[in-house]
Order: sequence, then C-alpha cells, then structure tokens
Amino acid sequence: MESWEFFLTNLRKYVIRNDNICIISDREKGLIAAIRRSGVPWRSVYCIRHIASNFHKDYKNADWKRQVVAMAYELQPHIFLQRMIRLESGMEGQTNTSFRQWLGTMEPWQWAQSFDEGFCYGQMTTNLVEGINAVLLKTRHLPITSVFSATFYRLATLMPRMGQQQVDQIKAGHVFVEHVRDAMVVNRRLERSINVEKYSRRLETFRVTETISRRPGIPTRSYGVDLRNRRCECRRFETLHYPCAHVVAVCGGITVDWPPSKYGFPQP
Repeated sequence: MESWEFFLTNLRKYVIRNDNICIISDREKGLIAAIRRSGVPWRSVYCIRHIASNFHKDYKNADWKRQVVAMAYELQPHIFLQRMIRLESGMEGQTNTSFRQWLGTMEPWQWAQSFDEGFCYGQMTTNLVEGINAVLLKTRHLPITSVFSATFYRLATLMPRMGQQQVDQIKAGHVFVEHVRDAMVVNRRLERSINVEKYSRRLETFRVTETISRRPGIPTRSYGVDLRNRRCECRRFETLHYPCAHVVAVCGGITVDWPPSKYGFPQP
C-alpha cells in the first residue's frame, strides 16, 4: 500500500491536479486503501469488464453476464433499475443469492455509468492501459531507465503521427472525429422518428417523443431537451459530449444548423 500512496501522492503533485478524477481498477484493495489514506480527492471505481468476468465465474451464465454489462453502460437510471429487476427475475429460483446480494458493498456509482455523475467520462474499463502496452511492447523486461527512454522516444514519434492525422481531418473540413461522425449519421437517421414540441423558445427547452422504440420490449418515451444548458433527459448529450438524436431533432425542428456556435460547439 505504501507504494500506491507514493504513486498517488506524486501523481497528484506533479501530473494531475484536478479534483474530478476517478481511478478504475479491479477492486484493488491496496489502491482503494491508498486513495483513502493519501487524502487525494479522487474516486475509486470498478472496471466493468472485471465485474462481468467475476460474475460469470460465479454463475456461468453468458446471458446474465451480458445483462450486467448492459446495466453498467446504461445512461438512464430508470432503465438501469428496469434491467436490474429483469436480471433478478431471471436469476430467481436458479441461484441462492440475488444480484444485489452478489454486489455486496459495491455502490451503483462505483460501476454503473448512469450514477457516476460524469466522472468516468464514458470510460468503463481499464482497457486504456492496453494502448500503453502497445507503445511499450518488448520493453517491460528492461531496466527502468531503458523503459523510460523507450517510452519517451516511442511517444515522441507516436504523438506527431497522431497529430498529423487530426490536422489532415481538419483540413478535410471535419469538425468531429470519425466515431462521432458515424454516431451523428445514425442520430440524423433517428431524427426522422422523433416528434418535437416546443416548451419555451425563449428558454430553449423542448419536449421530444420517439415514435419508434430503439430498445426491443421497451415502449417509446418522451424526453426533455435543454439546448441552452446542453442537456437531454436521455443523458447521452451531457455524458458523451456530442448531440443525441433528440437534440438533432430539436435543432432540425427549429431550423438550427448543428453544431450551433452559441452553444459552445465548433463550426465547420
């Protein structure tokens, strides 16, 4: 635990000084204890891949495992609870413990995106480490000074290459990265099945209703959209930081091109 405390203290002192940080781990006891003892104002949350793996190890049911992962990534609390009830209903009579009992002391904000208050920024696993492994491939057995040298020189070549890719995309007229562009294409297609009702043009608040359900077995829903504060009740807008289908529908309904600059989004 002392090594974790040393690491966290220096990470806080020299690298990350923000308070709204979460550290994702496989419920590492030493790390969790070190966060508490070091006094850093950070959250310790749990990797959903490891949670799902541990759950599957105990129950050997692939469908239940998929449901757990879906719950973790769900953005809306009421749908999260619906999924939990559905899972517990499926487990009833087949196991000696309910899902909530299996969770034990784990709180929803420690593993579910719908309760994380934005701390995870959409990242639910520790897989980002694999990106570092790709850079440090074949160096982990070397002395620490050699590892540092390899890290520096490999990152020094990686970052300019990635930067050039972004420059090329900007020159091509792209505002968003490829993943967001693909998502926006889908959202514009979904826009056609959404009805928009104005609540207050002055306050820029609206009510939208889906005419086609996007989730099998779940009825269509109505959502409030607040353009001024960049919020939608589906929570995709503020969580993923690009417009959901409801926001796109509102902008189309009031003849506003997306992204409107007055809401703080870049223009092509």
